[in-house]
Amino acid sequence: MKIYLPSNGKLKFNSVQMNAPSIGALRIIPNLSQIEHYAKNEFLRTLLEKPEQLEELTICDRDYLFLLAVGGINLNKISGSYNCKCGKKVSFDFNLDTAIATFLEKDDRLKIQKQINKNKYTFQTLLVKDETVATEYALEDEKNYEERFEFAKVILTLGQKLDDKGMEWLQKQDMSIYYAAKFFEQCMFHGIEPFQLTTCVHCQKQTLVHVPVVKTLLQVNISVIMSRFASLAKSVDFNSFCSLTIPELNTLMQNLTNQHK
Repeated sequence: MKIYLPSNGKLKFNSVQMNAPSIGALRIIPNLSQIEHYAKNEFLRTLLEKPEQLEELTICDRDYLFLLAVGGINLNKISGSYNCKCGKKVSFDFNLDTAIATFLEKDDRLKIQKQINKNKYTFQTLLVKDETVATEYALEDEKNYEERFEFAKVILTLGQKLDDKGMEWLQKQDMSIYYAAKFFEQCMFHGIEPFQLTTCVHCQKQTLVHVPVVKTLLQVNISVIMSRFASLAKSVDFNSFCSLTIPELNTLMQNLTNQHK
């Protein structure tokens, strides 16, 4: 299926062809990376008609496609839960059918220059390939991975070379430059925000919660799904079974149930 990217033509291409996740594609889940954004990349490469396009997407475009893919496995609904401050566990559903996507406007630019404190700085929206460079740099010191990863992204956002000299350069800058880079990243967001404002049914307190998109994918029990082939073996061969999407599988299983009523 053709999906228009929320970067809205700011890249070399404004859309990609992505297949709906099939049972065969889900078999990669147990082998996905423990690093969340690597897991997103590995899964999407199995779905994109041109996997080489992934590295040239913005990070927001990638996250948008990943959210749609995971939603496609779960009938466009992603469920989660959180512990409210009142002590109760609250469950919620994030419905992609009603989610609103933000697309970049015509005047938005992925790269700008701005003068701050009499110095000129470059601010640029990061691509997936930039995120990969930041990750590789951060992994050189795994104990400080999270901190190094965030600093690495800021250095790249500011158009600097990512190395120890680049890190030293950033540390010499006023903290306002660091936060300016983070603010630019927020202002240039495009896609669907993976957050939902929920209301506790026990105390009525409202909480903004993160939608567990990656966790939802990793929790898919591929063994249970594959075990359903035995019930359908008389109707489809194994290759056809693996090409089914989860909604198609559910339809076949429901038809089978109806036949035995």
